Amino acid sequence: MGTPNGSRSATEEMPHEIVRDGAAVGLRQANAHSLEEACLTAIQELRGALIELYASAGLEPDAPQEVSRKLKLNKNLTWKMAKVIAADDGLSAIQHLPGSAGWRIFYRALLDLHGVDHELDRVRQAMIKFDSFVSLHAGDRANLELILDSMGVVRSSTTPMEASRELAFRGNSGIWGVQARVRTASGFVVPSVDPEKVDLALVAGMAGFRQLRTGVSWPLFRFQTYSDSGVTRPRHGEPIETPADENDPPNLMRSFCSSNLPRIERRERPNNTMEYCLAGGQVGNLGAFDCYFGDISRGYPRHATEDDKVGEFGSTIVLPVETMMFDLFVHRSIKMPAPPTVLVYGHMGYGGVSPESHTPEHQLPLVERCAELPGSPPTVATTLVARYAEVVRAVQARLNTMSTDFVAFRMVMKYPPMPSTIILRWPLEERPG
Repeated sequence: MGTPNGSRSATEEMPHEIVRDGAAVGLRQANAHSLEEACLTAIQELRGALIELYASAGLEPDAPQEVSRKLKLNKNLTWKMAKVIAADDGLSAIQHLPGSAGWRIFYRALLDLHGVDHELDRVRQAMIKFDSFVSLHAGDRANLELILDSMGVVRSSTTPMEASRELAFRGNSGIWGVQARVRTASGFVVPSVDPEKVDLALVAGMAGFRQLRTGVSWPLFRFQTYSDSGVTRPRHGEPIETPADENDPPNLMRSFCSSNLPRIERRERPNNTMEYCLAGGQVGNLGAFDCYFGDISRGYPRHATEDDKVGEFGSTIVLPVETMMFDLFVHRSIKMPAPPTVLVYGHMGYGGVSPESHTPEHQLPLVERCAELPGSPPTVATTLVARYAEVVRAVQARLNTMSTDFVAFRMVMKYPPMPSTIILRWPLEERPG
């Protein structure tokens, strides 16, 4: 998890060396741009030919059932053609293109019509060009869709890379033998005793964590604090909940954990990193559990400086997660001009959370947004996680605040990529006067 105001921290990762080559990065970006343009040119030429063919044949693209009846075609095929023609942008049309058998059926149906030979030939030639493009750049259409999904360039899509992320979730679950239904991260910012400082609370949660095979030991959470320059420092957080058992690891919020919680070990790692690791447990639904860890850190700078203008919380994903929910609670006395920006940075290996890895070449093309939660107090209850509102109230009480003292923001992401760090970032308030 991360902390704002001159210091940042993250869970579940450790620093690794990043090698940068500005020229190589620029070349990759140029190649991606040229591929996108070539793809768009090819598909738009095909769409244009289809539009003229439909017009010449007296067919209405937005009436696929009528086209199906007139041409005696399966309505699924005419529905696909309608989607290709009506696509908001050319790239989003690709997922609806029929296969080669569908095109042959379509051509035969149009051959029976008179006066469309020229337009039909244009469609054939445009499809040949498109297939040549696909063969050259991707090998086949499935790989092309994967490339475009990875680039995040299909502008009509509201969930870039979700198809790839879902496949990755299922694959990683099988490979690593673990998965979680929901990963939660909750950051709180409140005034400190010193008016120039703020106090921060971090809560990391896991709901529906389960093992898919025996003998799996897995890091659930990692806590690390570091400065803007990437220098790590020890954490001195206060527990949110008094330990109920002397054998519990520090900062475990036992009252919100499942009764069948397996043994969790605390391990110190290099670079001032603290790891909480699952020692093992029962496989499948009978061994599924929820757990929460959290702490409070005191006395961070409140106002922006020349070298430190933003605050951020970060949550790092190092296991297959179906849904990520990331909340930010800011005391109303602290100025928050707008919902925080969501940034997602991929990591090339298992480890590597530091500001040095949060660079443009590692930023993933995702468009998730934070939305302010309505109400005073904000409505934080969710169907994703049982008792989540109770967790929030417990933290607020520990901070000597009330629910009505906060504005709250939430981001929800399906199938967050693994490994990556998801960051909520906002501008720090200016010093008065």
